[in-house]
Amino acid sequence: MIGILICLLSQLDTINVMYNNQLQMLRNFPDQAETVVKDWVNAGESLLPYLIRTFNDPQIDMFIREKIALAFGGIKDRLTLPILYPGFKSGSAEFKANCCHAIAEMADPASFDFILPLLKDPNDAVRGEAIYALGKLGDLRATSYLIEALKDSVFMNRARAIVAFGAIRDRTMIPYLAAYRTDPDPAIRTALAKSLGMFRDETALPILEPMITDADPIVRREAFIALTTTPGEKGVGLFRLSLADPDPQVRDAAVDVVKNYLPETGIPLIFEFQKDGNPAVREAARQVYEILKPAGTPGFERILTADYPIEMKRWALLGLVGNLGTQPCVDRLMQLFPEKFRDRLAKIVQGEYEPGMDRDEVYLALGKPARTRAIGGGEEEWDYDDLQKVLIFKVGVLTAAEDLE
Repeated sequence: MIGILICLLSQLDTINVMYNNQLQMLRNFPDQAETVVKDWVNAGESLLPYLIRTFNDPQIDMFIREKIALAFGGIKDRLTLPILYPGFKSGSAEFKANCCHAIAEMADPASFDFILPLLKDPNDAVRGEAIYALGKLGDLRATSYLIEALKDSVFMNRARAIVAFGAIRDRTMIPYLAAYRTDPDPAIRTALAKSLGMFRDETALPILEPMITDADPIVRREAFIALTTTPGEKGVGLFRLSLADPDPQVRDAAVDVVKNYLPETGIPLIFEFQKDGNPAVREAARQVYEILKPAGTPGFERILTADYPIEMKRWALLGLVGNLGTQPCVDRLMQLFPEKFRDRLAKIVQGEYEPGMDRDEVYLALGKPARTRAIGGGEEEWDYDDLQKVLIFKVGVLTAAEDLE
């Protein structure tokens, strides 16, 4: 028992030393504040008693209190709310803003009435954090206050109000927000696209559709992202246009959010992104594919059973074999194709060929040939360098295989 107490006291002493060192770092090197706050947040509740004690110390520097307020927001312990609310009466605008941001991160409905007075604060940043907080709380009572915030003199606060409407998901506001689609400020249009994605409502599609051709690539990027959270097949069709967006950064962002879709939709899309002309986009698509693949079986099956190019079907077959294994894949395909391929499914899945297969069956089994040649008379040859074979087709059916010279 004594040993356990000594161990606990030693741990507490270590935490205390570390914490005091961090406070000293803040005082001597203010530019390291972001790193210190991250360390506090990562430490979580183990540091909370120390942070609360310092926060409540009337002798502590305001700069340190401002940073501790941010840490409270990252830790998200609602026990700190009662000591954050009084911060709204501070003479420091940054302290008020940080306290409001922290309260927003905790998303406690009881904070609603405390936040409202800050909407009239003379400081732009304080008003902005209050607008942000109303969105985070998700309370529909905020609608009337956010409508007022749309008239804020600072464009970023107007943008925050637009995003906040999406956060509280007051769908009655969607038609009114449409007016901001043509706002001259791209930050406002970007906020609109982000907000519409947060609504997750099909009625947003008529507004999002023209935004995917906006002159500003950041607006287009947010519009494509929004489409992945908006239900309906039309939204998927519009998202496909991201494949042809002229800006590789837009396409790269679109690749990342393919993860928002179910495998039936996401897997076919990621195949197309893997053929992008930009190496960075292709690499991003490869990484996303590795994330999607384990749960991608429904997507692979959709490709194999729908009207997709044979190259894509070959890719899907390899993915399905990788997920299921050879024999389970054969068994599953027997269910999907009760008539077609029945006699040759095992060979196709195992990567084998035999006379009588048509071109599509051979392609599914072996992949794309290194070269093809039309001979005439309905004959053609496919060279497979890896097999050292030439496969000969007549009227689209495999008739013979010869050694590649």
